[in-house]
Amino acid sequence: MIDQTYFDLRMTYQQIGQKLTISISELAKFWSISTKQVKRRLRAYEEQKLLHYYPGQGRGHLTQIIFQSSFRDEVIMEMKQAIVTEDTITIFYLLKLSVPASWLASFRGNLTNFLGIQTYSENKRVLRQLATRPITTLDPVQVAIRREYQLVLQLGDTLVQFDEGLKAGLAHHWQSNNDATVWTFYLRKGVRFHNGKTMTAVDVKRTFERVRNEVGESYWQLVNLVDIILLADDIVQFKFSAPEPLFVRYVVDAKYVIVDCDVEFDEIHWVGTGAFQVTESTDTTFKLAAFDDYYGLRPMIDEVVYYLVDDWKVVSGLLNPADYGNHDYVKKKHTFPGAEFIISNLKRPTIIQQPFVRSALYHVIDTRVYGWHWRNSCQSL
Repeated sequence: MIDQTYFDLRMTYQQIGQKLTISISELAKFWSISTKQVKRRLRAYEEQKLLHYYPGQGRGHLTQIIFQSSFRDEVIMEMKQAIVTEDTITIFYLLKLSVPASWLASFRGNLTNFLGIQTYSENKRVLRQLATRPITTLDPVQVAIRREYQLVLQLGDTLVQFDEGLKAGLAHHWQSNNDATVWTFYLRKGVRFHNGKTMTAVDVKRTFERVRNEVGESYWQLVNLVDIILLADDIVQFKFSAPEPLFVRYVVDAKYVIVDCDVEFDEIHWVGTGAFQVTESTDTTFKLAAFDDYYGLRPMIDEVVYYLVDDWKVVSGLLNPADYGNHDYVKKKHTFPGAEFIISNLKRPTIIQQPFVRSALYHVIDTRVYGWHWRNSCQSL
């Protein structure tokens, strides 16, 4: 793995060339260490044949450092080694450096091939992707970002799914009475959580109780819920004080993903029944592995790895449109379900408290230009 303290030094003083004249105190400030530690570090670099270190003799005399290789050669050498060993920390660190693009241009093919789907000798398929934002939470009740919402649905399952219509999920069948005040769900048998435990109606009941505790008993989807009754290990019934004809449509939402409530809840490593499970979550890597005991079709991809890179320089360096020829790209508009809102705090003494300001904000947005979602947004003001 690359020694970033050394490369930080070279990056900062790259314009000077291979000969650097500097005081020990300046290096101590640069590395945020003591002068003794600076001297020890320079001797270590000299032993690694990275540089020659000539201490300044006497007060006021500066130290001389002569690097044994050009910075360009060192960057290229480290990138070659990192690609061979699949050292992603080094790869992304080097891509962040403010060096001429030509230095690493020859590696772009290797790096783009590193991403995407790779098949290994043991017939293991791994999908690698870049992510420019870390995972904030995977709590089914709390997710608000579309990517995290989709990840939740890979880690767990709801009683009913929606795909151009309602279809069976963890419940293979469901029904309601005539006035829709009682809904009964019949669960699949033998469904396993990621920890090997078999899912039962108890987990369904506790999951919905957890949701109600998190969102509050007055939450509009559950406000009329009176009781959750366990009729059998694989049958669960919901009773309402008023008709709820759309309840089966509510339960397709990710917040109702069934979790193993016998396990202490962790917003990233909770235990579900989904096709994938989280195997690693750090500041730099988020990794999913296929769940071999999944009740549905096993994923064709065995592992998904997100590399968390909070620097667009890395992304733009890897995904250069010029590499793909001169094509006339066609822009396509994608419509996503949901609504967007403009929200303000009316308790704060700001200009937004003025009704005329809110009225002006409404009229300045031309719904014919911005589409239906802006029309919904303005109506919420």
